[in-house]
Amino acid sequence: MEHKRQRRKWRVNASKTKRQTSLAGSKTTESPETTRVADDDVEIREIFPGCAMWLLHVLVLAGRLYVCASRGHWWVLHPDEVFQAVEVAHSEVYGYGFRPYEYLREPAANTTSLVERQEVALGMYSLRSFLFPRVFMFVFTVKEALHIHANPFLVARVFHGAMAAHLPLAVYYFASHLLSRDAAVLSAILTAFSIPLAVLGTHPLVNSFLGPVVFACIGLIARLFATSRSQTSRGDIRLLNNPDGNSTNQRYMPTTDSTWTGAATTEVMQKPHSQSIDGVTCSYKSQTEAPAANWDNTDIKGHKELRFMHNALMLYVLCCANTVVLFYTSCCLSVPRGKTYFKAGVYAIVFVVGLNCIARFPRPSNGTSRHWSYLNVPNSNHINDCLDFVGRQEGATGVFLDRSIHVTAGYTVLHKNIPVFTLIHYEFVEFDKGARKIVYPNRLIFDGQAHSVNVSVIGRISEFISIKNSPLLLKKLITHPEYNYLIVKSDRRLVSFGYRQVYTSGTMRVMKRTDDKDENEALQKLAASIPIGSNGSTLEYEGSWLYSFGLLRKAVERLEAALVLNPFLIRAYQLLVLANVGLGQHDDAHSATQRCSRIHGAKTCRSHQHKVVLHSDYDINVDV
Repeated sequence: MEHKRQRRKWRVNASKTKRQTSLAGSKTTESPETTRVADDDVEIREIFPGCAMWLLHVLVLAGRLYVCASRGHWWVLHPDEVFQAVEVAHSEVYGYGFRPYEYLREPAANTTSLVERQEVALGMYSLRSFLFPRVFMFVFTVKEALHIHANPFLVARVFHGAMAAHLPLAVYYFASHLLSRDAAVLSAILTAFSIPLAVLGTHPLVNSFLGPVVFACIGLIARLFATSRSQTSRGDIRLLNNPDGNSTNQRYMPTTDSTWTGAATTEVMQKPHSQSIDGVTCSYKSQTEAPAANWDNTDIKGHKELRFMHNALMLYVLCCANTVVLFYTSCCLSVPRGKTYFKAGVYAIVFVVGLNCIARFPRPSNGTSRHWSYLNVPNSNHINDCLDFVGRQEGATGVFLDRSIHVTAGYTVLHKNIPVFTLIHYEFVEFDKGARKIVYPNRLIFDGQAHSVNVSVIGRISEFISIKNSPLLLKKLITHPEYNYLIVKSDRRLVSFGYRQVYTSGTMRVMKRTDDKDENEALQKLAASIPIGSNGSTLEYEGSWLYSFGLLRKAVERLEAALVLNPFLIRAYQLLVLANVGLGQHDDAHSATQRCSRIHGAKTCRSHQHKVVLHSDYDINVDV
């Protein structure tokens, strides 16, 4: 009986406590107008539907895959997307390709050419990690294991585009732990339709590849921090003064939306859905004004390399999204009946941003990619398309490229182990198999043999011809029939016989050497009539570079031809002597010294002479 009386007493006390709490709540109840605002506030929390992120992700993924797979978008934003990523992976997996000095090991001590010795002295080797290229190595390995007969460049672009398309999801995951859900969704939408981020996301750069990983990891850290903080906060007990003046202990427990129950409406943790407008305003001023003020002083578009601002752009997008949501919330709290119009305004902003991205996304077809592409070359996608065509031809034994190799995808898009004669800056250089550099062995080679990797490097070439000596270039192409495919501009003047057009892509065309015997004989006669050069300074310039690359015999040939045209080129004599000494032809070196002394005197021939500079941006000196 005593036990039953005790239980009845507990029930009475609990009922009294419940009535007191209800009474206190009724005393502090706001006006009907405020109540309606609070009820409306529950509804305006969700600007976007629950499926918004899934729809956005599907839309972004489909758009990115379409852009990456389309040949019309195979233009090069920066050479690093090729030669510091997919080209390195291609050379590792398939055993041939271009390799920049950052991914080369320390050269041997017995390097002979001046170019290689200068690279060693400047420390131009082993400057980058293979971690990012190994991602594409894995992709190419899976491609070959599954017998997918697709161009490696296409596969790499599609893979990277699919990975980069997860950036809006990563941003949403990150922002959802710091901002409201609406701000997180809007941040993801602005990220998806940001033109700079969309352009970077469709080119295999390490910055756009790591973007989703970085924000997903930061979001995970924020989630763990928030979880640990929430668990710690559950033990806090604070005192509240009830309206009747009595002090009561009430435990503050966080709700599902991270707001706090009780009367603490001005806490920093309060969300914008609170009824205390002043508290909300003060809270968000301290969180958003400082970063916004910093970004006002940052010229993002004028940055030298926009790709290095990739993650910084994300912070800017977060600030913009949060500002829009805060403005929307404030308007709804101030004018509750205009909630529908304010929501329509937010959707209008999303529509305009999306339409702007679709309409102004860079396309080579309308020339809008010129200001984005490397060297402002508007047709690099046409060049890569032509290289892909040549790579699919069974009889291709060599290719000449009338544009810079830096605006192409290299051997990754060519995907054929043949020599390449291409333009680099102001010179045409030849990369044949004899000039390749052997690097450490690799087992991921899918040609049925286990051998070392033979890569083409800038410091090792087979020929060097200035753009000012184009007749010699034509002579070289005619006398070397292995270059049976030429990729030239449509307006490039070429011989009317011996070659025929087999493919066209935009402003570029592919010419193939014919097998007609009469036309080939006519080509040989034309080549025999073409001199080595017609300007002594240009030939001296070529001879100087050939000597630096260690091509001593060709250097002697150019320098002798230069002195025939102009015997007053003192530095040409000096280079001729050095080249003959390097070849072990000491008699010829002595003869060149005597010839210079008879014309200019021994003292003048031994004095320092300035190098020939044909292009102003080459006029630099590096002391080693």
